[in-house]
Amino acid sequence: GISLSSFNGETKDNCLITNNLIDNLGESGPFGNGIYLDNITYSNITNNIVRNTSIEGIYLQEGSSNNIISGNQVHSSGEDGIDLSEGSASVNNLITGNTIVNSGVDGGSGDIMVGSNCDGNNISENVLLDSNIKGVYLQSDSNNINNNNISGTTEAGIYLDDSATDNMIF
Repeated sequence: GISLSSFNGETKDNCLITNNLIDNLGESGPFGNGIYLDNITYSNITNNIVRNTSIEGIYLQEGSSNNIISGNQVHSSGEDGIDLSEGSASVNNLITGNTIVNSGVDGGSGDIMVGSNCDGNNISENVLLDSNIKGVYLQSDSNNINNNNISGTTEAGIYLDDSATDNMIF
């Protein structure tokens, strides 16, 4: 997969990850994710194909904020298709125009998982099909969920955790 991390106060911003094919990742840890961002901001993840990952298709962690995730195809992820990690404060991201099919092969929470403290994200115009988990799973506040096509999930299409408040769904 592709892994970008910022450590010890260094920043990695304005990165472009585009037009990649990532397939058959059987590793554990961050290397089992198709695309992994750790504390990366103002970056674009666009037009990638991510298939058969052992963990997440696309994973944002530890303050990865103000990013655009668009036009990607995620097929058969072991866990979540796109995951804004719980407790990571990955805020103000735009997740739009992605197609996620058959996620949650080995567990996970949602085709698109928005963990606690990941507020102010916009999730729109995604196609979420045939997952073994929830379509969109929200644990955080003040997110906009609109115009997504969700079909064939084994659990809820959109699920709000008890702690999720002030979200707009239309």
